[in-house]
Amino acid sequence: MDRPGRTRAPGARGRRGAYRLRCDAFSGARATFARDVSIETSDDGAAWEQTGFGRIERFSDGSGSESFAFPERTAKFVRVSVADGNDEPLAGATPQLAAVPHDIVFEASAGHTYRLLSNDPGARSPTYDLAARLAHEPWTAAVAFAEPTHAFVGYVGPADERTLTQRYPWLLSLAIGTIAIVLALFAIATLRRANA
Repeated sequence: MDRPGRTRAPGARGRRGAYRLRCDAFSGARATFARDVSIETSDDGAAWEQTGFGRIERFSDGSGSESFAFPERTAKFVRVSVADGNDEPLAGATPQLAAVPHDIVFEASAGHTYRLLSNDPGARSPTYDLAARLAHEPWTAAVAFAEPTHAFVGYVGPADERTLTQRYPWLLSLAIGTIAIVLALFAIATLRRANA
């Protein structure tokens, strides 16, 4: 019990990944419930950020939902809190976190070798018309698996083609603010000279 009216599952360390919460495996004497649930994530186990919230319910007529989705988030730690209100904590309530699978689909030409480069925080998502085309034509995909990963020592990615203000969005605001201050000081100095 974290505080009155709230049960908090301890922050468990998991593999890095995007998570989708599924609360099931409920047991205990209480067969019906309706509770709000919040999800928090952290990279260090100390500073927590609210990632999502939902509601789990089970009613005597068999209706309700014991799972909900929340936005994908990559984190080392996940904390689940159940709002019990004035009810007793749900005995045996166990949250199960499930990662959303991600597939890479691309057009492959016969006789070519492909490499998957990853873990570049500055990389931008590419934009292709492949998804739109595949939605309107029959296609099949061969299943392939990547070989063990290794670091490319000295690899330098493609040059960043964004403009200076796209890379540093605060720069334009700083420049405009600086110009405004200089003009204001110039105007004040001009007025003082005119009055003198």
